[in-house]
Amino acid sequence: MEILKNFVKLQQEELNIAEIMELVTFPNCGAISNFIGITRDNFENKKVKCRNQFKFFLSICLINYLTILIYIM
Repeated sequence: MEILKNFVKLQQEELNIAEIMELVTFPNCGAISNFIGITRDNFENKKVKCRNQFKFFLSICLINYLTILIYIM
């Protein structure tokens, strides 16, 4: 029997790619790929402010994530 595992984690700290890979690696899984985006410091000769800041309500985010997980299962 296949056991499905879902992981949801919200954090302010920098992502730990090794930790993420460990969470999604299983003996019976095939290829695993990830993407890490890099923001340039300029666009169309204009300086880009390299700072991302988000405001959110943790409880609402978790409810939305769990709703998505239930839907796709």
